[in-house]
Amino acid sequence: MRQTLLVVAALSFWPVLPVFGQQTLPPVRLGAHVGGNMMDGPFDMYRVGGQLVIPVSARLAISPSVSRFLDGAQWEFTAALRYRPFGTREGSSPLYLGLGAAGVRWESMGRGYDLVITGFEFPNGCLRPYAELQFLGFMFHLVDPAQDFGVQAHAGMTWAVR
Repeated sequence: MRQTLLVVAALSFWPVLPVFGQQTLPPVRLGAHVGGNMMDGPFDMYRVGGQLVIPVSARLAISPSVSRFLDGAQWEFTAALRYRPFGTREGSSPLYLGLGAAGVRWESMGRGYDLVITGFEFPNGCLRPYAELQFLGFMFHLVDPAQDFGVQAHAGMTWAVR
């Protein structure tokens, strides 16, 4: 009788237990953006670029990007781990936060920065517009106030690659 109750209890919970491997990841997203710095005034150092959003889970994604400056510096490369903290388990929150690194290539030298990002992206649909703020050198600036610190704003669109 006891074995029968254990089998019935186990079978009654079986349909509601998640099965690892059944969860499908969101598609890889390819995007384009425009942006600018807010380091030395309201807006300067305009850029255009592209990015990838590579899902690791429903809420977590790796996001590398490259930008070409239209004035001043030449190139910028960033890579960040983005996390959607709110919403359902499927990552339906429009807000995302992230940490990463950025490298900026000036005419004759390069410079690396830590990167803290926050942004909004429409979480559904094939085309997803987004707006993002990037804080470069934020953590280094907290440790040593003599370090560079800057804020960048990006706006763009990503497309689901299926």
